[in-house]
Amino acid sequence: MSQQEYYKRADVWPLAPDGEILVVIMAEEALVKLRLDRMLFVPAARPAHKRSRTIASASHRVQMLRLATRGVPCFEVSTLEVERGGVSFTVDTLEHLTQQA
Repeated sequence: MSQQEYYKRADVWPLAPDGEILVVIMAEEALVKLRLDRMLFVPAARPAHKRSRTIASASHRVQMLRLATRGVPCFEVSTLEVERGGVSFTVDTLEHLTQQA
């Protein structure tokens, strides 16, 4: 799906205020340019770099990602970090995913 086609999808506009559309568009571009088979989206339980800010709940961020990525079969939303809880660090997630492989 091209960027123009994506913008024409009326059902994604409610996600625009925090930039979710841009994230998905960039992910789609990476998927194509890097010839990836899939893209894994992993929302943090509590982002380490946003400790002092109020942010949307983890369950709300998971739902936003599911809405933003629906219809793109190569996109997968993982709740790994949300289920683990606490402050999330990419290195921990990568170690876990490596052990699963």
